[in-house]
Parts: sequence; structure tokens; C-alpha cells
Amino acid sequence: MRGGCPAIRRSSPLPSVSGATPLVAGVAISAGFEIALLVLLWNGLFERKSFFALLACALAPGAVYFHAVFPISLCAFFVALSLWLLLRDRFALAGLSGAAAAASYSTGFLIAPVAAVWALSRPGSVVQRVGRAVVAGGLSTAGLVAVFAWQQAKLGAWDAFLRVQAKYDHRIVSPFSRIVAQAERGDVVGAETLLVAALFVALAIFCVWRGPRGRDLLLLGCGAVFWLFPLFFKNVELARSEALFVPALVLLDDAPVPVAACASAVLGALAWPIAQLFYRGVLV
Repeated sequence: MRGGCPAIRRSSPLPSVSGATPLVAGVAISAGFEIALLVLLWNGLFERKSFFALLACALAPGAVYFHAVFPISLCAFFVALSLWLLLRDRFALAGLSGAAAAASYSTGFLIAPVAAVWALSRPGSVVQRVGRAVVAGGLSTAGLVAVFAWQQAKLGAWDAFLRVQAKYDHRIVSPFSRIVAQAERGDVVGAETLLVAALFVALAIFCVWRGPRGRDLLLLGCGAVFWLFPLFFKNVELARSEALFVPALVLLDDAPVPVAACASAVLGALAWPIAQLFYRGVLV
């Protein structure tokens, strides 16, 4: 699945091989990867095992897209898996996981520079560090290249996805102007963007206050890349792209329980109206 698929509002009359309709199958796949994501976070990336931190991740901005027929939960799972492998210096496997993320969603390729920078920061000679960066970042990028190759083979145009997206006028703009525009909306979608910005600043301050660690910088940096990149483009649906901010929310596992509980409560309060907008067709 490449990019954001429009929500399917009616079941297709054609059954799949398994007997399930495409709608049911799509929802099941999304739910399966969301559960897998939460299990991975709890057993792999969490250290203190804070329930409220896990709840915050489950209620991440744009959480409705984890349940819908979109590849968001799939991409988030492979991003988290890549981060888990990077923390264990399994660079080739991290790159393969990154390739799956890059092939699944339009911004999944952003794990490639994150993996490459992390590999360069690890101990070792210059040759070793560069080699690891090429493996982790290069394999992750290969997922995007594979999508272009598939489009060329099947559609006769390697940039078919980009051509379709051209009609939305995704020109480059100032990220600050997009945040201001979201704030001026005065609705729950704009409030979500402001909340993500506030959470990022708060988590960054928390990491600096207690002394930055490599793991913290990797998680915060990954969340920042996936959050900031869409802000540079006009007419990108931020409510959906902000769901991939979830790696940064793992840091709530280290925060005081009341702070994690407050964050999950606020995220939950926004998740309901955002979901209502989605199911009414206001958000896609």
C-alpha cells in the first residue's frame, strides 16, 4: 500500500481469496499491525513499562488512521521495528525494516536518514561507521526505489504517485506558517497540530533536563523528522501524517506518571472528535 488510500465507505461485492471483503481485510490488517506496534513498543522500546505512556502511544495524534484502511499502522510498526534494531546495532535488519516502512507509506522513507545518522554516531572507525550508515540508510532507501521500479513496470511511469499528488499543489512553504495557519483554524484539527508541537517541545526539554541519552535522541529525532517534514508542504493532511510522531511518545515511558497520564488524557480527548470528523468524511 503506497500513500494514503481514501477511506472505503462500502464493502466491495467481490470477496477476497480468504472470503473476507476488502474492507474487512483492510481493517483487520490495520488493527493487526497496530496491536503488533503496541506490543513492540511495550516489550522492545519501553524501559519502565508505564501504562499511561502506552495509552498515549495508542491514542497518538491521528490515532483513527491506525484503525482505518490506511497503511499508517503498518508503516509505524516497521519504523518502530527499525528503531528497535538500530538500538541493538543490527544495521542490516534495521535497513530491511526501514525498506518495508518506505514501501508502505509516502513518508516512510524518512527512516533512512534517521538510520544513517544513528549508524554514523555509533562507536567504531570511520570506515565502519560509514559502512553501517550505507547499509542501514541504503537498504531503507531501497524500499522507496522498489516502489518507483514497480510503478515503472506496472504503469509505465516511475513517478506515477507524484503525478497524482501534483493536483494537490504540495509546494514548499514555511513550517511555521503552516503551524500558524493550523492555529487560526480554531478547530480540533488545528488543536491537534498545536498539541504535537507542544509535546515535542516538552519532550525535548525533558530530555535536555535529565541529560540526553542516545536512545532519547534517536526516538525524539525520529519523531521530529516525521512531524516536521509534512509541515514543509502545503495542503498535506497533517491529522494523518502526525500519527507517525508516535516514536517520540515512547519517551513518556520515562516521564513521571502524572505527566504521562495527563498526556494520554489530552490525546484521548482529541482522538474522539478527530475520529468523528474522519467517519463523517471531513478528513481523509
